[in-house]
Parts: sequence; structure tokens; C-alpha cells
Amino acid sequence: MLLIIAFAALWAFVPAPVAFARTGYPWVWEGLAMVALVWSFRTDLHFFERMGRTRREAVHDLLVHRLVSWPIALAIFVWSAGVQVIASGLGL
Repeated sequence: MLLIIAFAALWAFVPAPVAFARTGYPWVWEGLAMVALVWSFRTDLHFFERMGRTRREAVHDLLVHRLVSWPIALAIFVWSAGVQVIASGLGL
């Protein structure tokens, strides 16, 4: 949650050219993203274990869940931006 708040504050209070040009301390953002991923994995794993699954079955269910849902979420949220970047790169 703190990562989302910090990222939202950056984009709310800093002009876009300055936010894009920020090259100092990129490892901080990458590290915070890894913390969020690990926390999310642990939370989802705990959920699947609470559903009565063994640890191995919970990990399997979690991986299947992520392999199915994440590409769909990326297609929904990233596709339009990706098309715009490719089009601008081609000069369209």
C-alpha cells in the first residue's frame, strides 16, 4: 500500500517530464516492487492454504491463478499504451 501511495504522490505532485527523468536511486523503486510482489505472493498463498489445500497444492493453484489472470490484466491495462508507444516509434 505504501508503494502505491508513494507512486501516486510522485505522479500527483511532480511534473511528468521530471518524473520520467528521475534516474537517481532506481533500485529503490525496483526493490519496493519486489517487496510488493513477495507480499502479494504470501497473501495469496495463505488464502489458498486457508481453502483447505496443502502447501504444494496451494502453490500450484497460485501459479495457475497468476498464469491465467496476469496476462489478461496486462492485455487490458497495458495493450493501449503499448500500441501508442509502437505507433509513435514508427512515426504514425
